[in-house]
Amino acid sequence: MIQYRVQALKDLKVIFQHFDKYPLISQKQGDYLLFKNVLDLIENKEHLTMEGLRKILAVKASMNNGLSDVLKVAFPGIVPVNRDKIPISVSSINPYWLAGFVEGEGCFLVNIKASKTTSLKKAVQLKFKICQHKRDEQLLINIVDFLGFGRIYKVNEAGIEILVTKFTDIINLLTLFKEYPLQGAKSKDWLDFCTIVELMQNKAHLSASGLDQICKIKAGMNTGRELL
Repeated sequence: MIQYRVQALKDLKVIFQHFDKYPLISQKQGDYLLFKNVLDLIENKEHLTMEGLRKILAVKASMNNGLSDVLKVAFPGIVPVNRDKIPISVSSINPYWLAGFVEGEGCFLVNIKASKTTSLKKAVQLKFKICQHKRDEQLLINIVDFLGFGRIYKVNEAGIEILVTKFTDIINLLTLFKEYPLQGAKSKDWLDFCTIVELMQNKAHLSASGLDQICKIKAGMNTGRELL
């Protein structure tokens, strides 16, 4: 696991300039706006007073996972500030943004399952997923509207996901991301996924040798991939 961190106030201002010009289009924009409020408090030296520190904690209480149990005990009575709900429209989504979003939040999966209808007694199912917190349900609805396919499912009490399994829809994904390719490490999973799609288009998954080839590719994808 590696991280990119920015902590110096002067550097954070550069980050802010970027996101002020190119706003986030998920509910994370709410975290960003609250984060900017904290920077204003720090610049005004309010963090050096107990009153100012409690203001910062009230903002933190509305961000991400809120206050830790340790902070709740150390600073009782903190009331979270109001958090604005970010309006999201389909027009905010474009293919370049979607490719970047999928790089961070999407997943290309290959499932080999038992089958009573194939001669090999196994079947290959391709899946594309985008998972988010339930607060961003509208964003996922808009992505489905933008793509023109996919369905939204509840994963657990806090999580929801877009799921695409229909083979013709998977082909449409190939067309989209070939024109607007992923740029990070996930692009390697995408290329392997494309290879498996092509094998299936050529009916290779119906033969023992073809299924074995697919299984070997699958084994090196996602958590099975060695990244140097």
